[in-house]
Amino acid sequence: MLAVLQTDTELLKQFELGDELAFEKLYRRHKRRLWGMARKMGYDIQQAEDILVEAMSAVALQARKGRIHGSFIGYALT
Repeated sequence: MLAVLQTDTELLKQFELGDELAFEKLYRRHKRRLWGMARKMGYDIQQAEDILVEAMSAVALQARKGRIHGSFIGYALT
């Protein structure tokens, strides 16, 4: 059975409609990049993890309200 890859835009729309698993997929897809950016900015491992969790929580709140237009990762990195 082939897995169907969904775009970030598709997953965001599903999350807006109440699909929590869709945001989990986005989180797993992008967490290494976001965590890595925090580390490159000079934060230690625990601080980078805290930043990742806080950033993704903020993104989830905005995504649930349908306020993310365009790139998910671009929004998450701001």
